[in-house]
Amino acid sequence: MTKHILILEDDPILGKIAIKAMQQLGFSAELDENGDLYQKHLKNHTPDLILLDIHLPYTSGMEVLEYLRAQPAYAAIPVIVLTADLARVRELETQGQRALLKPVGVNRMQNAVQEALAGSQSV
Repeated sequence: MTKHILILEDDPILGKIAIKAMQQLGFSAELDENGDLYQKHLKNHTPDLILLDIHLPYTSGMEVLEYLRAQPAYAAIPVIVLTADLARVRELETQGQRALLKPVGVNRMQNAVQEALAGSQSV
């Protein structure tokens, strides 16, 4: 079955790059550019992984992460946080959260997604 990736990213260029990168891996991908539709996306199709920008127009990526971890149906979904804030990346990594520092190259993004999905299958 095809893996499905939900991308929450307000930068339209990075959003398109992320979708293309996921498609190159053979995955389907949906983009929420504002952070206001993620709950609808979750209800319609639970993703196998979420790429999550911290700074979104209608919500904070940290609020989305807290929501996901508080919901039993979504708590086990791997999340990779994307941010340009190096201190935030380090903070998240010390908490066991996957995080990538922007700008993110396609290969690095693809590798992180594959590693996260492989790790979630071994749980």
